[in-house]
Amino acid sequence: MVSIRPLQEGDEPVIEEFLNKLSRKSLRLRYFSVAVDLQKAATWAAEITSDRYSLLAYYEGELVAHAVYIKTDDEHAEVAVEVLDHFQQHGIATVLIEKLAEVAETRGVRYFQAVVLPDNRLMLAVFKDGFGARAFFKDGDEMIEFPTSSWRAAQDLIASNFHGPVEG
Repeated sequence: MVSIRPLQEGDEPVIEEFLNKLSRKSLRLRYFSVAVDLQKAATWAAEITSDRYSLLAYYEGELVAHAVYIKTDDEHAEVAVEVLDHFQQHGIATVLIEKLAEVAETRGVRYFQAVVLPDNRLMLAVFKDGFGARAFFKDGDEMIEFPTSSWRAAQDLIASNFHGPVEG
């Protein structure tokens, strides 16, 4: 059972521990480099402000995924997700994005955007297959955009394809 909850004050240490468990490949795909200051990344990920919202996914008490959106203007937000390697391809990223999109839509965000490395096929598939995202190349990276309202369609996909129970 995967449980999901919003980020809370004091979550920085558990996020740093989680980030230290990511493989070099996952770090590169998420941060576009393996030379990441994980303490600084954890501090950034643990920020709670009015223009961002984060979710944490746990399995048997272990943090296995983190997702965040950060508003870039009144109607747009950038979305990012990282999932522990051995929990990838089980629908956790899709569920987290769906829940983020639902919250974002209620807060007036109309579109999610993301910058994805072209070789990050798993994340591109999540965005395109789960949320009908459109993609275009810019400066060698794939730029993704989709309406936050697509969380409703993603719910159907999750219900038919998810490989385990989720609560929260």
